[in-house]
Amino acid sequence: MPEHVVRNSEEIQALDWGPARERASAHDFLLCKYCAVQIVRGETSGKSILDKMTRLVEAAGFFSIYFENKFVAIKIHFGEPGNLAYIRPNYAARVAQLIRARGGSPFLTDSNTLYKGKRSNAVDHLRSASENGFNFLTTGCDVIIADGLRGTEHREIPIAMKHCKTAKIGSAIADADIVVSMNHFKGQEMTGFGGALKNLGMGSGAVGGKLEMHSESKPQVKREQCVGCGSCWKNCMQNAIRRSMTRPSCPISASRPHSIRLPSTGPVVTS
Repeated sequence: MPEHVVRNSEEIQALDWGPARERASAHDFLLCKYCAVQIVRGETSGKSILDKMTRLVEAAGFFSIYFENKFVAIKIHFGEPGNLAYIRPNYAARVAQLIRARGGSPFLTDSNTLYKGKRSNAVDHLRSASENGFNFLTTGCDVIIADGLRGTEHREIPIAMKHCKTAKIGSAIADADIVVSMNHFKGQEMTGFGGALKNLGMGSGAVGGKLEMHSESKPQVKREQCVGCGSCWKNCMQNAIRRSMTRPSCPISASRPHSIRLPSTGPVVTS
């Protein structure tokens, strides 16, 4: 076990890591300033990566959580079929095992997507999860789509924030006693990157909640950068960008007016 396990940044700053540094070379020693876990190669050699993960979650205080007779939602991204950018099911299986060993009832969960794809309804979502290895046989726990068949099953929780007065959270997540976030690091167009906050904040939202959170993200065409190629309307999966009825031969041109029609709102926005 690590010699030092701490719980807050003040303790981290106060630690003296000198003895560990004396025992290990630069290549053998690793100090994570966020969870203050000391790992020396001699202490972890011969251990599987799942065993090492168990040590990390223990050092982070995971075992101090009271799981007995609690429904535990393991919030995770199941990945789109054909995509490898998701956490491997082996890790989810180990976390579920640790929870069950402490009397908890874990389940893997995620909410349906706002965009059209293989995770926009519960039937396709469950099939996608299974294709990527997230099922009872591989993880030892059930998979539940948090906001139901069509993304309409949610709990409206008051938060009194500026842009959203309530949060529409998928019922399975809102009704769980404990939520454990298992998230991967990813790029994101608007924020630069996403992790735990996006996994919980956006990922726990039902379809209606995701719509509210995206309501300020309206499409715009920058005329000074438009070259009139028409790629945007050809590749828009939602058909939100339409041919201008007055310019059928040049749907988008840097030198002439063009239109964007938003089917959900009706009006034509002209730039």
